[in-house]
Amino acid sequence: MKRIAAFVILAIAAYSIYFDLTKGTIPVAVDVATAKEKEVSSEEEEYFLYKVKPGDTVLSVLELKMEGSLPVPVSRAVNDFEKLNGKAPEEIKLSETYKFPLYDGQAD
Repeated sequence: MKRIAAFVILAIAAYSIYFDLTKGTIPVAVDVATAKEKEVSSEEEEYFLYKVKPGDTVLSVLELKMEGSLPVPVSRAVNDFEKLNGKAPEEIKLSETYKFPLYDGQAD
C-alpha cells in the first residue's frame, strides 16, 4: 500500500513539474496598448490580388512577387494568407483570385 501511495505522489509531482515548465502557472501580464497596436496593424496589412495559375502555391506566388526569398518566416506568410482569405493555403483553387500579403513595402 505504501508503494502505491508513493507512486501516486511521485506521479502527481512529476505532472506538476511538467505542467509548470511547459505552460506555467503564473499568468503573463499583457500591455493593453501594445495589444491594441498589434490588432490595428494586423487589420491594416497590405496585400496584392493574384489569380492562381496551374502549379502556383502560396509560397511560389509570394517569392515571385518578392523577386527572391521571403523576408519573413514561412509560418508567418501562411498565417497571413489564412487571415486575409479565411482559407488554408492547401485549399486554393485554380483560376480564383486571392489576397496575398505584402512585406517590406513591396506595394505596387
